[in-house]
Amino acid sequence: MKYLTRQLLIVCCTLCVQFSLSGNPVDLNVVQSTSISNLIDTIKNLRIENSEKAIELCEKGLEHYMSIKDTVSSIDLLLAESDVYGHKAQYQKSYDKIWKAYLLANQTNDSKALVRTKITLGRYYSFYKRETQALKYLNEALDINKNLFNNGEIDRSVLVENYYSIAKTHRELSNPELAKNYVDSCYLYNDGDNNYVKILVDVEDAILNSDPQKGIDDLLVLLPEIEKNQKGHQVLIYKYIGDKYFELGLTSEAKDAFLKAIDFSDRYKSHKDFSPLIYKSLGQLYAQTGQFQKAYHAVLTEKNLDELYFDSRSANNKSLLLIRDKHQEELEKSEKLIQQQKLDRLELDEREAFLKNVVLSIFLVFLLLFGTLYFFHIKNKHDIEKRLIKKKKELEVAHANELLELKNRELAVSSLKLIEKDELLASLKSRLADGNGDIKRDELKKIVRSISHSNSQNWEEFETRFVSVNRDFFSKLNKKYPKLTRGDQKLCSLVKLNMSSKEMAKLLGISIESVHTNRYRLRKKLKLEREISLTEFVATL
Repeated sequence: MKYLTRQLLIVCCTLCVQFSLSGNPVDLNVVQSTSISNLIDTIKNLRIENSEKAIELCEKGLEHYMSIKDTVSSIDLLLAESDVYGHKAQYQKSYDKIWKAYLLANQTNDSKALVRTKITLGRYYSFYKRETQALKYLNEALDINKNLFNNGEIDRSVLVENYYSIAKTHRELSNPELAKNYVDSCYLYNDGDNNYVKILVDVEDAILNSDPQKGIDDLLVLLPEIEKNQKGHQVLIYKYIGDKYFELGLTSEAKDAFLKAIDFSDRYKSHKDFSPLIYKSLGQLYAQTGQFQKAYHAVLTEKNLDELYFDSRSANNKSLLLIRDKHQEELEKSEKLIQQQKLDRLELDEREAFLKNVVLSIFLVFLLLFGTLYFFHIKNKHDIEKRLIKKKKELEVAHANELLELKNRELAVSSLKLIEKDELLASLKSRLADGNGDIKRDELKKIVRSISHSNSQNWEEFETRFVSVNRDFFSKLNKKYPKLTRGDQKLCSLVKLNMSSKEMAKLLGISIESVHTNRYRLRKKLKLEREISLTEFVATL
């Protein structure tokens, strides 16, 4: 129903355009007011009734769409015009339009347009039995369409037209097995949306059927659809029906089919290039049935038509090879121009890249120089800071040492005062002990005990003050010599203050000889050699 509605719409558009064109030159307004799809359908239908008007409509449409730079529509019109010339067997003009479409598609790099032009070129090469070139273009078109299908740009049914063209080409080039394979591919990819393409595939399948009668039956079933949609295709159908009748030995039915094919070709001005094949089959039939006069005329007609349509020396095709060379040259020139543009672009890119590299190199050198200067600046700053910190520490150490020395001197002075105090107290103690009865004996004992206790407190006070001044002294001493006694530690602290043996004896409340003995024992515990001074050694702690 959908297909029928579209056909009715095409017929209506065709009638409207034909009415507007009847007896008059093509009006550009008519072209501008008609969509490209309707315009193409109109050209196809007009080709049968008035091929000259169809060509004129193509030219006007091409003029319009080229002016608005609609390349895709321009390519469609060039291919439509090529088809009109092809049905008239004017291959020189047809080929010229195809190559123009091909060059245009190449310049715009339009994949879908390239497919259409390559398929058409492939079919035309097959007419001249140029198998390599024909299959080259057809397979290139198939590869492009497969990529478009894989990218989701076209429906899978579009591939059917590709496979159909290749199948038809293989059959015409006497490769029936390969043709059958491609027909199978058509059925595999056909989804039923395009009914007429399916009909054409069914026709191809019937032609390739090895059972002549089955092939005839299938073609007769398909004939009404062909007659309704493409009257010109009846030329092909009746020719193939005639061949199958002839294969079955039904010469009368074969002759009727061949004559119908010729009649439809003349009536619809369609498939003129197919006429030589029809006359060839008809000549063989006449010869087999003994009608030699008719056979001679059929063969002679075939020869004349073949020379007219396919011989490059004919009026229709005498410059066909020149056209091909001309367009090939144009294509090569176009490719050379593209290559030159690419080369110029590459040179420009290289210059830009060179300038970028120069600027980048200068920037890197500047960055490196700046980085180096900054590094040395930071390094010098850190060095100065280190020197200042070191100097500060040295001053702090010197100050601490001076302070320590000062406090030790104060401690030594304090110790001497304590010694004098103790001497005074000792003298007082002696005098009190020897005193007469002026002081009661009990009070005298309390004073003596107080003096003795005061003496012990003097040492504790000295020790407390010494430790506060020399905080690390005893910790270092104990860590290095853990077996020293408390008496040894006292002696070391007095040696640290650089006191004489006499001063030590008074402060410790022992004799000078005992001090010397204690010093000797201390040296042994410290394991000092004879030449090492005890005073100097203790000063290092």
